[in-house]
Amino acid sequence: MKSWHELFEQNPKLVVTAAGVGGIPGKTRQEMLESQSEQYKHFRAVWDSIRKTVESWTAPKTQKGT
Repeated sequence: MKSWHELFEQNPKLVVTAAGVGGIPGKTRQEMLESQSEQYKHFRAVWDSIRKTVESWTAPKTQKGT
């Protein structure tokens, strides 16, 4: 389960907003996201909740040899 915003945000210098992917100009990612519309913030919150729920259904990854 991946969303394109997660893929781009693996780069700490990028943020995905309702307008698309962009750099973080002198702000933190969190500050950029807080300035988004309530609708977009809701989308991100719902996505995070769904991701956490789905991840809880799977066994934790273990290192080989442990």
